[in-house]
Amino acid sequence: MVSIYHSLLMLHLGRLLLNQLEELGKSDELWALGDLLAKIRDDHWRRPDIAVIKAEDAEPWKYVMPGHWPVLCVEIVSPPHQSVEELLDKCQLYHEQGVPHCWVLEPESRAAWMFDRGSERLWIPSDGRLTAGTTDLALKPADLWCGLHDKRGKS
Repeated sequence: MVSIYHSLLMLHLGRLLLNQLEELGKSDELWALGDLLAKIRDDHWRRPDIAVIKAEDAEPWKYVMPGHWPVLCVEIVSPPHQSVEELLDKCQLYHEQGVPHCWVLEPESRAAWMFDRGSERLWIPSDGRLTAGTTDLALKPADLWCGLHDKRGKS
Protein backbone atom coordinates (compact mmCIF):
# COMPACT_ATOMS: atom_id res chain seq x y z
CA MET A 1 0.00 0.00 0.00
CA VAL A 2 1.37 3.43 -0.90
CA SER A 3 0.97 6.62 1.07
CA ILE A 4 -0.41 9.90 -0.18
CA TYR A 5 3.10 11.34 -0.11
CA HIS A 6 4.39 8.36 -2.14
CA SER A 7 1.76 9.02 -4.81
CA LEU A 8 2.49 12.75 -4.87
CA LEU A 9 6.20 12.05 -5.21
CA MET A 10 5.58 9.61 -8.09
CA LEU A 11 3.58 12.25 -9.99
CA HIS A 12 6.06 15.02 -9.22
CA LEU A 13 9.08 12.94 -10.23
CA GLY A 14 7.34 11.79 -13.41
CA ARG A 15 6.62 15.41 -14.31
CA LEU A 16 10.24 16.45 -13.62
CA LEU A 17 11.58 13.61 -15.76
CA LEU A 18 9.15 14.31 -18.62
CA ASN A 19 10.04 18.02 -18.55
CA GLN A 20 13.74 17.24 -18.52
CA LEU A 21 13.44 14.80 -21.44
CA GLU A 22 11.60 17.53 -23.37
CA GLU A 23 14.31 20.10 -22.54
CA LEU A 24 17.02 17.64 -23.61
CA GLY A 25 15.21 16.99 -26.89
CA LYS A 26 14.88 13.31 -25.97
CA SER A 27 11.12 13.00 -25.45
CA ASP A 28 10.76 11.06 -28.72
CA GLU A 29 13.42 8.50 -27.81
CA LEU A 30 12.90 8.07 -24.04
CA TRP A 31 9.62 7.82 -22.13
CA ALA A 32 9.12 8.28 -18.37
CA LEU A 33 6.32 6.00 -17.16
CA GLY A 34 4.67 5.34 -13.82
CA ASP A 35 3.90 1.93 -12.34
CA LEU A 36 5.23 0.01 -15.34
CA LEU A 37 4.72 -3.77 -15.30
CA ALA A 38 7.83 -5.67 -16.42
CA LYS A 39 8.05 -9.40 -17.02
CA ILE A 40 11.29 -11.07 -15.90
CA ARG A 41 10.19 -14.58 -16.88
CA ASP A 42 6.86 -16.41 -17.18
CA ASP A 43 6.33 -16.63 -13.43
CA HIS A 44 8.06 -13.47 -12.24
CA TRP A 45 7.08 -9.79 -12.56
CA ARG A 46 8.45 -6.46 -11.27
CA ARG A 47 6.78 -3.06 -11.07
CA PRO A 48 9.07 -0.04 -10.50
CA ASP A 49 7.35 3.13 -9.30
CA ILE A 50 8.83 5.12 -12.20
CA ALA A 51 10.74 3.81 -15.21
CA VAL A 52 12.42 5.46 -18.15
CA ILE A 53 12.34 3.27 -21.24
CA LYS A 54 13.52 3.57 -24.82
CA ALA A 55 10.55 4.47 -27.00
CA GLU A 56 11.71 1.95 -29.62
CA ASP A 57 11.25 -0.84 -27.05
CA ALA A 58 7.71 0.20 -26.18
CA GLU A 59 4.53 -1.33 -27.45
CA PRO A 60 1.71 0.79 -26.05
CA TRP A 61 -0.88 -1.14 -24.04
CA LYS A 62 1.60 -3.92 -23.28
CA TYR A 63 4.02 -4.60 -20.48
CA VAL A 64 7.82 -4.58 -20.81
CA MET A 65 9.20 -7.91 -22.02
CA PRO A 66 12.56 -9.48 -21.15
CA GLY A 67 15.34 -7.99 -23.23
CA HIS A 68 13.64 -4.59 -23.37
CA TRP A 69 14.28 -3.33 -19.88
CA PRO A 70 14.11 0.31 -18.74
CA VAL A 71 17.28 2.38 -18.73
CA LEU A 72 16.27 3.77 -15.31
CA CYS A 73 14.07 2.33 -12.55
CA VAL A 74 13.03 4.46 -9.58
CA GLU A 75 11.71 2.98 -6.35
CA ILE A 76 10.06 5.03 -3.60
CA VAL A 77 10.02 3.66 -0.06
CA SER A 78 6.54 3.16 1.41
CA PRO A 79 6.96 2.83 5.16
CA PRO A 80 6.27 0.84 7.24
CA HIS A 81 6.04 -1.97 4.68
CA GLN A 82 9.31 -1.29 2.84
CA SER A 83 12.85 -0.33 3.72
CA VAL A 84 15.61 1.37 1.75
CA GLU A 85 17.67 -1.83 1.93
CA GLU A 86 14.80 -3.89 0.51
CA LEU A 87 14.45 -1.54 -2.46
CA LEU A 88 18.21 -1.39 -3.06
CA ASP A 89 18.09 -5.20 -3.19
CA LYS A 90 15.25 -4.91 -5.71
CA CYS A 91 17.52 -2.65 -7.77
CA GLN A 92 20.08 -5.45 -7.80
CA LEU A 93 17.43 -7.69 -9.38
CA TYR A 94 16.81 -5.00 -12.00
CA HIS A 95 20.56 -4.86 -12.69
CA GLU A 96 20.65 -8.63 -13.18
CA GLN A 97 18.00 -8.21 -15.89
CA GLY A 98 19.93 -5.46 -17.66
CA VAL A 99 18.67 -2.20 -16.13
CA PRO A 100 21.74 0.06 -15.91
CA HIS A 101 20.49 2.71 -13.47
CA CYS A 102 18.32 2.76 -10.33
CA TRP A 103 17.33 5.44 -7.87
CA VAL A 104 15.77 4.82 -4.45
CA LEU A 105 13.91 7.66 -2.73
CA GLU A 106 12.97 7.74 0.94
CA PRO A 107 10.35 10.49 1.44
CA GLU A 108 10.19 10.37 5.25
CA SER A 109 13.84 11.41 5.64
CA ARG A 110 14.06 13.01 2.18
CA ALA A 111 17.03 10.82 1.35
CA ALA A 112 18.09 9.48 -2.05
CA TRP A 113 20.35 6.72 -3.30
CA MET A 114 21.77 6.06 -6.74
CA PHE A 115 22.76 2.53 -7.71
CA ASP A 116 24.28 1.89 -11.15
CA ARG A 117 24.92 -1.63 -12.43
CA GLY A 118 28.43 -2.71 -11.52
CA SER A 119 28.88 0.13 -9.00
CA GLU A 120 28.42 0.70 -5.30
CA ARG A 121 25.20 2.05 -3.83
CA LEU A 122 25.62 5.79 -3.29
CA TRP A 123 23.75 8.04 -0.88
CA ILE A 124 23.13 11.37 -2.62
CA PRO A 125 22.83 14.53 -0.49
CA SER A 126 20.00 16.99 -1.17
CA ASP A 127 22.34 19.33 -3.03
CA GLY A 128 23.93 16.42 -4.95
CA ARG A 129 22.75 14.99 -8.27
CA LEU A 130 20.97 11.79 -9.17
CA THR A 131 22.13 10.81 -12.67
CA ALA A 132 21.32 8.08 -15.15
CA GLY A 133 24.37 7.75 -17.40
CA THR A 134 23.88 8.11 -21.13
CA THR A 135 20.27 9.33 -20.77
CA ASP A 136 21.64 12.74 -19.64
CA LEU A 137 18.95 12.81 -16.94
CA ALA A 138 20.09 14.46 -13.72
CA LEU A 139 18.04 15.72 -10.78
CA LYS A 140 18.86 17.27 -7.44
CA PRO A 141 17.08 15.46 -4.61
CA ALA A 142 16.15 18.89 -3.20
CA ASP A 143 14.10 19.49 -6.38
CA LEU A 144 12.13 16.31 -5.64
CA TRP A 145 11.12 17.42 -2.16
CA CYS A 146 10.52 21.08 -3.05
CA GLY A 147 6.86 22.00 -2.93
CA LEU A 148 5.55 18.60 -1.91
CA HIS A 149 3.37 18.17 1.15
CA ASP A 150 2.61 15.06 3.12
CA LYS A 151 -0.76 14.48 4.71
CA ARG A 152 0.38 16.30 7.87
CA GLY A 153 1.01 19.47 5.85
CA LYS A 154 4.80 19.49 6.10
CA SER A 155 6.68 20.74 3.07
